[in-house]
Amino acid sequence: YCLDAATGKVKWRNFVAGRDQAEIIYLKDNAVQGDAYADCLLTEPSEGKLSRIAASDGSTVWGLNFGGPILDPFVDRNVLYISDRNGRVSCIDVESGAVRWSQQIPQAITAGTNVGNLRESLFAVGENSNIYSLAKRNGECNSVFYLGHEPG
Repeated sequence: YCLDAATGKVKWRNFVAGRDQAEIIYLKDNAVQGDAYADCLLTEPSEGKLSRIAASDGSTVWGLNFGGPILDPFVDRNVLYISDRNGRVSCIDVESGAVRWSQQIPQAITAGTNVGNLRESLFAVGENSNIYSLAKRNGECNSVFYLGHEPG
C-alpha cells in the first residue's frame, strides 16, 4: 500500500500476497536526485525477481528476472549490486534497470554483497571458504581471501 501522508488515504496498492519473502527497499533513503527516487524496489528472493515500483501510482518501472534465488541487494546512489545463489554478482542502473556489468565467481554465494570501507570494492562471501573482492566500476575480481570457514 501507498498512503497519502497528509490524509492517510490509500493512493494505490500493489498485490504481493503469496509472494514468498517479498521485501521493499525505499530508494528515497539513497536519494541523489529529485522525486524519482521516492520509488521503491520490490524483491522476491525465492523467485529471483527484482522490480522498481513507481511511488506515484504503483506501476512497475522496470523488472528483472535472475532465473534463480537472489540475495539482498545493496543500493549505492544510482546503482544497486545484487547477487544470486549461483555465484553471479551484477551491477544494475537504478533509473533504467539496465545491467551495467555481471560477474560470475566460481562458487555459490551465501549472503548479499556489500561494500568495503573505502567504497571502491564489493565483497561477496563464497560458500566454501572464500571472500571475493570485486571492483565496483566493472566487477573485476581484485582479490580472493581464504577464510577456511565451513561450507554454507
